[in-house]
Amino acid sequence: MMPDFRVRPMQHRAVFRWTFAASGLWLMLSPFLLFAGEAAKSDLFVGEAGLLMISGFLALVIAGYSCSRHNLMPPYLGLVLGLGVFLAPWLAEFADRLVTWNAAVIGVILSVVAFFEFLHDQPAPSNP
Repeated sequence: MMPDFRVRPMQHRAVFRWTFAASGLWLMLSPFLLFAGEAAKSDLFVGEAGLLMISGFLALVIAGYSCSRHNLMPPYLGLVLGLGVFLAPWLAEFADRLVTWNAAVIGVILSVVAFFEFLHDQPAPSNP
């Protein structure tokens, strides 16, 4: 007998919530883990670190907001945040390549999870 790998109706919201919570924590901690020593104190990295920390905080807020709401607002907000985090390195011209890859990968993960949450929460079409 084959195992059933389908996501149950309530589990899809948990995947969204946990992904955004973990990504938010990583985005908030990554400036301290990725910027080595004195580089973290230089003016060059302050904007990048601040942008990552604000993005992480917003991801945590969206994860918390999805706990109590059963509407499409968290996936919409998550998709916008994911795309923003993905595009931020090029719009803000990040200097460090590692930070650019970090933001791009996390942005793609957030966007994909939010997109699938949005698709899953679509109402079923009614038959006339």
